[in-house]
Amino acid sequence: MLYEATTVWKAGSLVRWRQGWCGHSKPRRSVTVCPRAAVVGIDLGTSNSAVSVVENGTPRVLQNAQGNAAIPSIVGIAQDGKMLVGQAVLDPPEGYATPYSRSQPGDSQPSVVRVLPTDCFHSFKRLMGKSAEEVERDASRLGFSVGQGDRGEAAVYSPVLDDMLTPEELSGWVLQHLKQLAEEQLGEAVTGAVVTVPAHFQQAQQGGTHAAATQAGIPQVQLLQEPVAAALAYGINGGTDGDTVLVFDVGGGTFDISILQAFEGIMEVLGTAGDASLGGNDIDARLADWLLQEAAARGPLPVDAKAWAMAAAEAAKIALATADSAEVALPGGGAPIVLTTECFEELTAGLFQLMANVLEALGEALFVEWAVKPSLAVPGRAAASSTSNGSSTNSGSSSPSSNGSADTSEAGSSRAEGSGSSSGKDRWAPPPRRITQVALVGQVTRLPSVQRFVHRVTGVRPQMGVDPAEAVALGAAIHAGVLLGQVNGVELMDGSYSQDLHSRATGFSGWQP
Repeated sequence: MLYEATTVWKAGSLVRWRQGWCGHSKPRRSVTVCPRAAVVGIDLGTSNSAVSVVENGTPRVLQNAQGNAAIPSIVGIAQDGKMLVGQAVLDPPEGYATPYSRSQPGDSQPSVVRVLPTDCFHSFKRLMGKSAEEVERDASRLGFSVGQGDRGEAAVYSPVLDDMLTPEELSGWVLQHLKQLAEEQLGEAVTGAVVTVPAHFQQAQQGGTHAAATQAGIPQVQLLQEPVAAALAYGINGGTDGDTVLVFDVGGGTFDISILQAFEGIMEVLGTAGDASLGGNDIDARLADWLLQEAAARGPLPVDAKAWAMAAAEAAKIALATADSAEVALPGGGAPIVLTTECFEELTAGLFQLMANVLEALGEALFVEWAVKPSLAVPGRAAASSTSNGSSTNSGSSSPSSNGSADTSEAGSSRAEGSGSSSGKDRWAPPPRRITQVALVGQVTRLPSVQRFVHRVTGVRPQMGVDPAEAVALGAAIHAGVLLGQVNGVELMDGSYSQDLHSRATGFSGWQP
C-alpha cells in the first residue's frame, strides 16, 4: 500500500550535517561531544527493539546480559502474575517456562510456573493507535485474543489478569525494560530518549508511542522517523553532487521504503511507502509451513511441531545470511532437512513480489527511474528473464557508478516508463530520479537474496558499513545526543540548531502529544 506520507514534506525533513569535524567527513564517526547526559536512542520494533547511546563521539548499541543487542519485543504474563519482558521470555528465569523457552520442562516438574500462549504478547506494534475493527485481519494471525479497550481502541486480553491491555501499555513495558538496561550500564538515570517510529505512522500511532514512552518513565521523549535515523547512521550526506537515497527496511512485521534527497548534508524525505503486514515474520511463516510439510512426509509430527517449525525457520533464515544452504534437524532425529538459497527464493517469491509492488508504487509517485522494473527483479523471475535474454544483467556485477546503465531489456523498459519518452506519459512531468545510494535496515536485509534484489532494482550496491539490524538505533542515538545536548554539529539548512531540529527533522511539527 502507498501511505499518505508519500507526499513531499517541504520543510519537515531537512537536516544538515556540518562537515570537517575532527578532520572527518562521515558525521556518524565525527561528532563534537558536549557535557555528558544520560540520553538514549531507542528503536522500538515490531519483533525486536534496541537501545543505543553516544559515548566518546561514537554511537553504540547496548547489549543485554546474554550479549544480544536485539531485545525481543515480547511481553509474557506468568500464571502467578509475574511479568516477563524481552529476553526473559526466550530464556525465562528458573522456575518459569514460556512457549518460546529454548528448553521446555517435562511433566515431572509440576512446580514450574508457565506462561501460556494466550498470555504471551508479540507484534503489538501493529495494533498501535488503531481501533479493534482496523486490526481484525491481523488479530487472527497473532495467537492471542484481540478485542476492544475502554475507548474503542484495539487491546489484547490477558486471561491471567482477566483484563484488557493496550498496545501502549505493552510497548511501555518494553521501553521500560530498555530504559533499565541502559541505566544499569550507564550507571545513572536516563533523562531523555529519541524513540523511532515508521515514517507512515499517523497522529494516533505517534501519540500512542509517545504515551508508551511516558509510561516507561522517560522524562523527555522525542520521535524520529526510522528512515531519517538510518540515513544518519550510515553517514549519508549527499556531498556536492547530491544523492537520491533509498532506505529499504524489512522489519519483523512491517516493510517500509523511503526515498530521501541528500545534498551537502541536507536531507529531505521525499516520500515513503510500505506494507504494514509484511516482514521477516512472514518469511518465517512461509519457511515453517514448508518445514512442516517436509517433516510430515518423513514421519508423524510431535505435539509441539508448530513451535519447532517456527524456531527452525528463523534459525535457517539467519544461517542463509552467510551460507548457501541451511540444515534443519528433525525433532525426532533422522536425516536433516536442507534448505538451499534457491528453495528459499522459490518459497518467498510471493513476498518479494509484494515488495516489488511497493517499490513500483512509490517510484511512480516520485518519478523514480529504476535500473530494472522491480517486478522483473523478483528472485526466480529475474533468473528466468536473464536466461531468456541470453545475457547477464547488472545484478551482482555493476558498481554504484554504473547506476541505471545496465544493458538489459528490462532496464531499458524501466527507463522508458520512467522518462515517459515512449509510454505516453505527460511530457511536462519532472525529469526522473535515479537512486544513487541504498541503505538497508533490518535483519532480513542481511540475506544475499534481498541484497541482490535491491541491487538489481536500483543498479546500486547497498551500503554495508553498518549492521542493518542496528542502523535505526544508532541513528536514534545520534539524534538523541543532538536534541538533548550531548552532541553538537548538526544544523538546519537555515543555520538554526538543535532546539528546532526535532519538529523539522521528523515531519511531526504539527503533532502535539
